[in-house]
Amino acid sequence: MPHELAPDLTALTGQIMQRREDKGSSLRFEAADTHKMRHGLAADDASQKMRAALEKGREALVATQAERVWQVEEMRKAQELRNMFKPGHGPGLER
Repeated sequence: MPHELAPDLTALTGQIMQRREDKGSSLRFEAADTHKMRHGLAADDASQKMRAALEKGREALVATQAERVWQVEEMRKAQELRNMFKPGHGPGLER
C-alpha cells in the first residue's frame, strides 16, 4: 500500500516538499506562535529574576554603605576620646 502512494523516491520527495494549504501553514503558524510565547515568557521570567537579584544586591550595598558610615563615625569618636586623654589635651588631666 505505501508503495502505491509513492512508487519511487522522487515521487515521495515531491509529496513531502509539496505545500499543503489545508494543514501545513496553519500548523507551522501555531508552532511558531507557541514557540514565541513560551520563549517570551521565559525571557520575562529571566528578566524578573535578574531584577530581583539586582534589587537584592542594591539593598546589600546600601546596608554595607550605612555600616561603613557608622564605622567611620565610631572611629572618629574613638580618636576624639584618645586625643582628650593625651597629656595636655584634656581639661584637668595634666599632672
